[in-house]
Amino acid sequence: MLNSKTDYRSYFASVWDYVKMSYFLKQCHVNQPNFSRFMKGSEYDYLISWDKLENLYQEISKKIT
Repeated sequence: MLNSKTDYRSYFASVWDYVKMSYFLKQCHVNQPNFSRFMKGSEYDYLISWDKLENLYQEISKKIT
């Protein structure tokens, strides 16, 4: 688990070019427009729960490592 939503945002930005995010977003039941807004900055942190961020992080990590 990462320490902050900013850490999750940084991680997703670092893998954005290498993975098809829409695949993982659907798998983890994360709303794609909310994720796009979340990625724009901390003012949108409320759009995605900690649980969904952690699930998304875990799914991506399993596939790329």
